[in-house]
Amino acid sequence: MTFLKILPIWAWALIASVLASGYLWLRLDTVKAERDQSVEQLAQADAREESIRKTLGLQRELYADTQKVNDDYWQRVETAEAESARLADDLRNGSKRLSVNATCVPRASTNPGTVSSPDDASPRLTDSAQRGYLRLEAGIKAQRAQIEGLQTYITTVCLKQR
Repeated sequence: MTFLKILPIWAWALIASVLASGYLWLRLDTVKAERDQSVEQLAQADAREESIRKTLGLQRELYADTQKVNDDYWQRVETAEAESARLADDLRNGSKRLSVNATCVPRASTNPGTVSSPDDASPRLTDSAQRGYLRLEAGIKAQRAQIEGLQTYITTVCLKQR
């Protein structure tokens, strides 16, 4: 107890204020470190948000481009199918004919002394050959539409600079 009486009260107040200042100084460093860590986490969260926002924007743009190419492709397919159907109808009703580049070769006569005459009918495709031609024509148009659709997709979606 005599030790406490040796130091005046102002000394005790000074010692208490020095100890309190040291504690507050350490606590301030801890709070600053926590603040810096929170600021860094906020910056990272903002960067992630911006990245996600850009990614979603690119996805929307890609979807719109892909949808445009898809619509164009189906329009071409429908046009090709309509042209094939129109050609088939025109062939059926006789307004168009398939041209065959052929010559009629006279048939060999069974009688060696007689000269054969060419058939009166003009050369034409059989019905099955005509149907086969229509199928081939429709297939070619569909493949052409697919190829053009793929080329458009590649140039407008895959090779587009983002």
